[in-house]
Amino acid sequence: MSGWVVWWAALCCAGGGLAGGGLGAQAGAWLGAPAAFDVESEVLLNDVSRSHADVSYRIRSAMSVEPIWAQPPEQFLLKFTLQSPKLYLKGKHVNADFMPYESVWDSYTHSVFYGHWSKGLITDAYVDPSELPDVINYKKALLSLFQFQALEGRYNETDVSGPCNILYETISKEVFRKIKTECASDGGGVVRGARRVARYTLSEAGGAGGGALRELHAEELLVLGHASLGLKARSWHRLRARVPAAPPRPRAPRWTPRCGSWARRSPRRWSWPRPRPSRKRIWRPRCWKRRLTERCGARDPARGGAPHTRSPPRACCRCSGPRPPRDCCSCCATRDCRTSCAYTPPLPPPSPAASVTSVLCRPGLCRLLGLTATRAAHAAAADFLQLASRDPLRELAHVYLAAFAMASAPDEASVLELLRLGEEGRAADVAESALLAAAAAAARAPAAAPPLRDALLRALPRCKDEACRALRLRALANLRPADAADLLLQHAERAAGPAAAAALDALGAAPAAALGHARLERLAALALRERAPLELRAQALDLLVRRRAPLPAPLAGLAHALHTRGPHELRRLLWQRMAALAPAHAELRRLPALLEPELRGWDAQAHAGTSAVLARDTGWALGGWRSELQSVQVAKDGLLRRGSVLLKAADPANRTYDVLAVEVWTRGLQAFGGGEQVEGEPEEEPAAGLALAVGGVRLRELPLFSGQAELLGHVWAGTASAPTPALRALLPLLQESCDVPLLGGARLRGRLGGALALALDAAAQASLWRRSARASLRLRAGLGVRAAAAVAPAWGRLRARARLRLEPRLRVAADLDFYSGVALCVRARVERALLRRRVTLHSRLGGRALAVTRRRAEATRREGRTLSLGRANDVTCRTLLEADDPDDLDDLDDLDDLDDPDAPDDAQ
Repeated sequence: MSGWVVWWAALCCAGGGLAGGGLGAQAGAWLGAPAAFDVESEVLLNDVSRSHADVSYRIRSAMSVEPIWAQPPEQFLLKFTLQSPKLYLKGKHVNADFMPYESVWDSYTHSVFYGHWSKGLITDAYVDPSELPDVINYKKALLSLFQFQALEGRYNETDVSGPCNILYETISKEVFRKIKTECASDGGGVVRGARRVARYTLSEAGGAGGGALRELHAEELLVLGHASLGLKARSWHRLRARVPAAPPRPRAPRWTPRCGSWARRSPRRWSWPRPRPSRKRIWRPRCWKRRLTERCGARDPARGGAPHTRSPPRACCRCSGPRPPRDCCSCCATRDCRTSCAYTPPLPPPSPAASVTSVLCRPGLCRLLGLTATRAAHAAAADFLQLASRDPLRELAHVYLAAFAMASAPDEASVLELLRLGEEGRAADVAESALLAAAAAAARAPAAAPPLRDALLRALPRCKDEACRALRLRALANLRPADAADLLLQHAERAAGPAAAAALDALGAAPAAALGHARLERLAALALRERAPLELRAQALDLLVRRRAPLPAPLAGLAHALHTRGPHELRRLLWQRMAALAPAHAELRRLPALLEPELRGWDAQAHAGTSAVLARDTGWALGGWRSELQSVQVAKDGLLRRGSVLLKAADPANRTYDVLAVEVWTRGLQAFGGGEQVEGEPEEEPAAGLALAVGGVRLRELPLFSGQAELLGHVWAGTASAPTPALRALLPLLQESCDVPLLGGARLRGRLGGALALALDAAAQASLWRRSARASLRLRAGLGVRAAAAVAPAWGRLRARARLRLEPRLRVAADLDFYSGVALCVRARVERALLRRRVTLHSRLGGRALAVTRRRAEATRREGRTLSLGRANDVTCRTLLEADDPDDLDDLDDLDDLDDPDAPDDAQ
């Protein structure tokens, strides 16, 4: 029996060798014998939308491989000789062929390096350290081509591409493949796709040199950024075994008595004559202005030029006048003209000396200065804006502080300075913005987070009013501490005004692990508390459902409790929020089947009221990013109590980000809507406020009105009846970089970045005579994604840049009619937009620095859409006429640029 086992094991081993194509037996055969190859390598960057649009270089050479020491079949010391390498480049024409050019490779006509091949791996490489690093890397890339295993299967190997997972596949007896996947150098987010395949072809076993390597083709393809950017990097090697040249055939003598005189002539005399360069001057627009400026104005000391070293050139009288002739460039260069040129090109006025004052007076530059958040930038801004004074530059100060809150790497000392300004500032509104900005920046500055957290927790008990506590709690929401959940729950349970809403907002911003089972039960108790305000209970219920969605079993008891004694507005919010989260959570989709029969009927889920939870896709997609609108509306007696709209973005990895949040709250508007005060409830003073958040950072809350007198004053004065700027923000989306070693021996350095600019305008109108009101909101966004790649070896440089731009617009209009009842219609519309793409490829290679540039621009129309906000809203909108919007202009005249997509980019 044991003999059969040994025989079967031997047969399996033999079968494994046959499955590998006999490579284990043949490796020693062709590694142990000298071989010569023709080598060709190429590295290129290209635009995938055009097959021939690329910038590249090739290296062609001859290489011989010779074993100088061997212990076959596992150990070989191989000597590689690289002979006559030459750089080949393409011209500017797309269909040009590769031609040889001078480069640093001309000094390496005969180069030797060694490699230790051990059991399929190149364990050591021996090269001349005095050579250029890029030349050494190219030789290591050639060495990695001879690294392969003997049998099929998966392996972990390290070669020129770094650590990778390797898969070997056998195609036939003479062909096998080596496939690289999951290389460590592909991380970083810039390289979104990689394909690395090497194909080895052996000669037939029966012929001469049977089993030797006949051809090798290794290729690498990298996708940079999202596929819509259309930027790829490609490199490949091709090795072909050199065939000994056949002996030359005997040829008849070229000279004969009849044609000897012709044969002895130089062939150069019979070659086609080279075309001489044309001396005709090519006229270019505005050429005469540049020439006159260089020749006449550049040496004038009064214009900032150098003093005259010789007499200025003269021009003929024909050049006088506002429009000189076309040949003015040539005639002004001659010195025998008698009359000087009367035309002097206009020069721009001298710019004033750069100063901090002239630079910071623009909000856009203040915003960019805040995004840097360095110590020097903060010192300059604080000094110019007078942040610590009683009367600072308020508008620019709020712009700078809002940008500082979104800085990716803020200076820790500057964060602590903003904390002191928020506690000791003499301008109340600037101090509020400084405290919120310091908390948001401390979340990205680890050393500044603990002192700021301690300062906020110490300041909460010392607050004497609701506004002070609400401000500190919103700052905690920006800081997002994980160990303050109990304190936030206490403020949410005890308070009943803006402080409680701010505490729940901070709980929603905290990490998900901060809300355990016990704390979620306290949230459920707050949502069921009958004496709490409706909007506070709705906020707690919404947070509870979002946290319970992965394990929703406890939501069954909450649904039963709300069905028995809860208001219908909360029941609507519960079921609609569960329906919105169900596509992403399988357990939540199975929850309705586990509920009691009385909760599964349509009558248990069809509740009256105007509160709603909605989620709509905006259709804005760019570079793998997409966006979605989410809204929560809490209404009582037909009047809005709290409404929030959140614009969320998802990256190609399906990670979500909060882009923009707009929240409006109102109090005490029952009298204007025709309602009556409910007995037992405290009478509320009319008030309203607006809260904004950009990139998850809470900004300073803006009060709209407080009191009936202020409200009526705004109505009669027509305040904000025209579109009024409410927000301007610049939000960095991503900044990623990579440094990837290419198969061709060079290194690819890539960058991927994106930014989002937001402009929010709002308007409101109210008529007490017609008992109607209208509010409109317009959101303009500018989204840009840019990818850049560069390969810079010692013999030149390749560069590629791709850019995507999209400028979408969203319009929301709300019409409220409270003549006989309350009827609300909300219309949301996404406008048409253009998606622009521009790719620029540039190369500068060789000893003569041959420069090639290729550009491509295109534009694609994105159609608009109308977002449906529910069946009840649609029915109401059919009965209410849409008022004329004075700002509803057709501002898409740039759609005509589809005929000439290069025009706007070149102009820019």
